[in-house]
Amino acid sequence: MASSNKQIILTTILLAVLFIGGIIFKSLFPEGPILDAVPNPISDKTRTERFRDENQLTPNPQRNLYFGDLHVHTSLSLDAYIGGTLANPEDAYQFARGNAIKVLGKEVQIDRPLDFINVARILTNDIWSNIIQNSSMD
Repeated sequence: MASSNKQIILTTILLAVLFIGGIIFKSLFPEGPILDAVPNPISDKTRTERFRDENQLTPNPQRNLYFGDLHVHTSLSLDAYIGGTLANPEDAYQFARGNAIKVLGKEVQIDRPLDFINVARILTNDIWSNIIQNSSMD
């Protein structure tokens, strides 16, 4: 009789510890990344001044700076797909143009469009084999 009481008490304590541990774990590790904007007064001031100064410059095709990204992965790239990238090449181009796209259910957008973009695709062995087999080596 005393043995069964001990088992009931130990089981109750174990369940209580598991329940409380689950609540603590859930509060420490919320679901998904936090995508909320973080206010940065210094960056906001410099960004405003940069756009104002930038609009006063006259274009010079021989000395202009162009900003872009030469290595963008999409869902077509196996390593990016495994990492959870669901954006297709059209999404990448829309984002580069400054349009908003959905990432993890939230709208994201860059401040200004990019001047150029290159969508990278890592070729897997089967794709590489297809390219070699279908190309003419004449």
